[in-house]
Amino acid sequence: MNAEDVKAIVVYRKEKAYATLREAEDMIETEHWNLAMQRMYYVCFYMASALLVSAGISAHTHNGVIGQLGLHYVTQGLLSKEEGRLYSRLL
Repeated sequence: MNAEDVKAIVVYRKEKAYATLREAEDMIETEHWNLAMQRMYYVCFYMASALLVSAGISAHTHNGVIGQLGLHYVTQGLLSKEEGRLYSRLL
């Protein structure tokens, strides 16, 4: 994958994350808590996968994204343990 492809994927996933966040906010406003939680998980997933792709790290499953995020960002202190746990708990 070339740099232009990586940039396009990162932009797409970030846009998906922000759109999904708006959906989650709508679900919270209407008190659809389960749907809000599902949408929040996908916000984290899209942003985490964008972060990994931008760093050249691949993950092929949802659990793989969580594992790679933990390995490369939480254990390195770039994300807090609480942030890593939140994503895992949403899954």
